[in-house]
Amino acid sequence: MKYLLMGLLPALMWAGTEPRAAAKDYPVHISAGRAEIGAEYLSRTINDANSSYYTGVYLVIEVAIYPDKGVTLPVAASDFQLRVNGRKTPLLAQTPGMVAVAIRNPDWEGRRTGVVAGGGLGNADIIIGGRTPTARFPGDTRDTRRPQPVPPPDGNQQRAQQDGGEAAIRLALQELRAEGAVSGLIYFAHKSKLNDIRRLELIYEGPAGRQVLVLR
Repeated sequence: MKYLLMGLLPALMWAGTEPRAAAKDYPVHISAGRAEIGAEYLSRTINDANSSYYTGVYLVIEVAIYPDKGVTLPVAASDFQLRVNGRKTPLLAQTPGMVAVAIRNPDWEGRRTGVVAGGGLGNADIIIGGRTPTARFPGDTRDTRRPQPVPPPDGNQQRAQQDGGEAAIRLALQELRAEGAVSGLIYFAHKSKLNDIRRLELIYEGPAGRQVLVLR
């Protein structure tokens, strides 16, 4: 059975986060060819007003771009990649809609066998479903029963999950042509334990050139 989750990208404009006064006000900052960039590693947490939301397997990076005076700079989350522990292949930025799914339905992250998901930054519909495990050969002892349904959250928890999903989308870095400072959150899927992360490098490769920000 498949579930069609409508409205994952609700009728709200992406606002991003509020840029700080200057790139130097972020823990890590660099000067690129046509802009300055600041960044902060936020672990697996989104902070919105007086609330915090856990993002499951998604690492959260707040990024701010400050174009030079008179420069209009195209900005997109896809300009950034994240290298973990010096690995050769960096992580690609994930869509805010997928992070919203993880916040609103945290039990799915532990039950991802057979999960099917479709959608992206410009697609308001995300389809997620599961497949019943089947025997691989006669006498296969693998449990082929469907997982038991997870009890629905209570009203307060459900509302918090809804708010967190909206925050993941609303605070994400916008794709736009920036004439002034812009900032927002970028998400990277990484399932390892946080304690196993020894080094994080945020790679920018976009209209302002190529730069590496060492987050830790």
